[in-house]
Amino acid sequence: MVAALFPEPGQRARAMGVHAFVGAAGASIGTVVGGVLTATVGWRWIFWVNVPLGVVVLVLIATVVAPDRAAAGRPAPPLLRLAVFRSRSVSAGNAVQVLAVAGMLGFQYVAALYRRPSDALVSGFRLAFLVGAGVVAAGLIAALAVVPGGSRSSKTGSGGRATMGS
Repeated sequence: MVAALFPEPGQRARAMGVHAFVGAAGASIGTVVGGVLTATVGWRWIFWVNVPLGVVVLVLIATVVAPDRAAAGRPAPPLLRLAVFRSRSVSAGNAVQVLAVAGMLGFQYVAALYRRPSDALVSGFRLAFLVGAGVVAAGLIAALAVVPGGSRSSKTGSGGRATMGS
């Protein structure tokens, strides 16, 4: 969307930089604000932080963003053609990304359970589950790394086309 809104390379680079900065700043500030809120007024208040921000964003959208002017009677063309998902490389890259995010979230959940005080047997089972999930995820990622030519992609892409980004 940024590339479509900013066709000039200089403007596009600046817009992508602003987008990356806002994402990084939000992640950093969100962690600190969440910790302060949890320590001072309780963990339930972290869910109410987004309400005033959402109201401000809705007001800004209503006042700043112009409505779409699609052709009369015709919907605007989609931002992404769904035919792109016919590519095995794109679908495999998306699947790997979903598995990686699910693995990170699962790791955080299991790591929090592992840190809880319990007897050695329960901790061992939790750790075994964590290691097993990592082995399964690694196997799935390796299976999805096979490219349409039948060869496995190397980290430089010299052994075949790389799965993601090709």
